[in-house]
Amino acid sequence: MVLLPWLGVGGADQVALDLIADLTADGVEVMVATTHPASNDRVDDARARGADVRVLSDLVPRAMVTWAIVDLARRHRVDVVHVLNSREGYDAIPALSQLVPAPRVVAHLQGEEGPGRGYPHYACALYAGGIDMAIAVSDDLAGIVEGYGMPPDRIRVVRPTIDLQHFMQSPFDGAAGPLRVLMPARISDDKDPLLAVRAIAAAREGGLDVTLTLAGDGPLMPDVRREVAHLGLTDQVSLPGIVDDMATAYASHDVVMLTSRFEASPLAICEAMACGVPVVAPAIGGIPELVGDDAGILVSERAPAAIAAALAALADPHTREAIGRRGRQRAEALLSRNATSDAMRTAYRDLLALPEAV
Repeated sequence: MVLLPWLGVGGADQVALDLIADLTADGVEVMVATTHPASNDRVDDARARGADVRVLSDLVPRAMVTWAIVDLARRHRVDVVHVLNSREGYDAIPALSQLVPAPRVVAHLQGEEGPGRGYPHYACALYAGGIDMAIAVSDDLAGIVEGYGMPPDRIRVVRPTIDLQHFMQSPFDGAAGPLRVLMPARISDDKDPLLAVRAIAAAREGGLDVTLTLAGDGPLMPDVRREVAHLGLTDQVSLPGIVDDMATAYASHDVVMLTSRFEASPLAICEAMACGVPVVAPAIGGIPELVGDDAGILVSERAPAAIAAALAALADPHTREAIGRRGRQRAEALLSRNATSDAMRTAYRDLLALPEAV
């Protein structure tokens, strides 16, 4: 049996559901111990995929969640505890190691929240000795995790997966018009939306007819609105808030842009590539691994002029179509369901082949 302590929010949702589907398809019994409130409809999705879901926040006080994870592992003689975005799951590692037999522990790490911040540092700096395998979403993150004390032979890279049937490349029409730029991101300091707005202003000053849609919400929205007004971009910058139908959003834009300060393997870039939309993004974290040399333009300088130049290089529709086509090919090769499932199965085979003592 695999026990999955899971904080069911954000990008971890789909990762958890895919993992459950893969394990149950292979005949593995999966129990989910989620610390997210039961109102999360992903709980029903997990059950639909065959998992036995325990919503710990409904069963015990928050202070007892870590104890409850250990108790479930003990009573059900769990073979593997696969921790995904759950601090309580990581805090259970010392007690899990005292169980007889002790379950294998997997730390599934999706990215940092800034250098030294977030689950990778927390899990590995505190509990590396009790983690049998760390799964990272990019080679870059794997290197970071190794720097936090995980032995390299216990680190595996499993990239995110994209629904390639849902996120499809739109037919090329070669229509002229303004360059329509989409930035799907939380409106927060780590995504630096003010830099994005200033880059659009710089591009327009350079003669590029360009618009920007900031699809997201967050604490910097008032600052963004003020900057848009200050730069005279009210008619060129759209702020629709959170957009539910992202496939349609990608299809109605020409370029996807990110201006993040740090990233691991951003979902927005994965989805953009699947949709055949060229990317303009900073050359940080796992982004170069995704984009490669041919799915977009990576910017090494955090300056409006540098980003504006990258956007101007994508002004020609035929250039965008060629880059977008190559991006779709990269998505099919790197981010398909089969590629992710095969990588996870290989990681589990390696995990179960480890000697008993860690």
